[in-house]
Amino acid sequence: MTYPLRLHRVALPKPWAGRELARLYPQAAADWPEGTGESLEAGDLPGASSVVANGPWRDLNLGQLMQSHRLSLLGQLAGADELPDFPLCLKLLDTREPLSVQNHPGDQFRRGHRVFRGKSEAWLVLHAQPGAVIYQGLRPGLKPADFEDALRHDRAAEALRAWPVQAGDWLYNPAGVVHAVGGGLALWELQQNCPLTYRLWDFPRPGGPRRELHRRQGMAAARWDLEPVAPRRPRDDDILVDEGPFGARMLRLSRARQLGRTWAGFTLMTCLAGRCEVTARAGNTLEAVILHAPETVLFPSDFTAFEFYPQGPCELMLAWARAS
Repeated sequence: MTYPLRLHRVALPKPWAGRELARLYPQAAADWPEGTGESLEAGDLPGASSVVANGPWRDLNLGQLMQSHRLSLLGQLAGADELPDFPLCLKLLDTREPLSVQNHPGDQFRRGHRVFRGKSEAWLVLHAQPGAVIYQGLRPGLKPADFEDALRHDRAAEALRAWPVQAGDWLYNPAGVVHAVGGGLALWELQQNCPLTYRLWDFPRPGGPRRELHRRQGMAAARWDLEPVAPRRPRDDDILVDEGPFGARMLRLSRARQLGRTWAGFTLMTCLAGRCEVTARAGNTLEAVILHAPETVLFPSDFTAFEFYPQGPCELMLAWARAS
């Protein structure tokens, strides 16, 4: 029988790192050394695979569990592809400065099976300074040739649509949409577990090194036919996305409730505000865990129903992988 998995965080230093996550989550800040711009909460990236912190699988990382307990983790999803790594990645981001203008490749399928995992992603805004934006897709009226011209003249960001965002906003970014996360933001980020990023243009960083660009690959992967959807404010119980490679659901709770799983496979659950006891059912077995913000727990595929007992108002994000 499997059990709820707590995962060690992996702090990733970044030149654009801010300090908002430490302000939002001071108790967790002890895990984040100075200069941490990303905190990997769950993922299986090269050189940064989340390690289990509890129970019989303690000290195994997600890559190792995918080799030894793939069916237990993924359930019905196990036959959707033969890729060896865990399907999703969860991060917390903290951006003092804007990230690069970038793009990601999409999934590739052969005979109905995913043979290459792309990188669609989504963000929930935890904090936004006044005027903070996320860039996504071309400004209305511009064409791909206009963007290429902007790249040549070192003005790429000016060609992109800049969405003003506030704390609580949700934004989905399918693979192939050119985008950039602006500065002054703290984000919960859900993405496919893919290490590839095609950097098309970098914001100037005084005194910093110029980073490698991947314009040929990024332009080839661009999906100019995809129209970005404006940020929206989730309701208290809101399925934010359930298409393409993953699903996500927001739950704001102030009293007990039950939820049956309607998706296949595992469930990633993050407490973003408050504290909540979660009792999860796997067959005739109940497992209880307490989540404090910003903890994430991975419930393997055996867990099909959840009871929530918030200890005051709390906010949870649930995420799952999809076959296609």
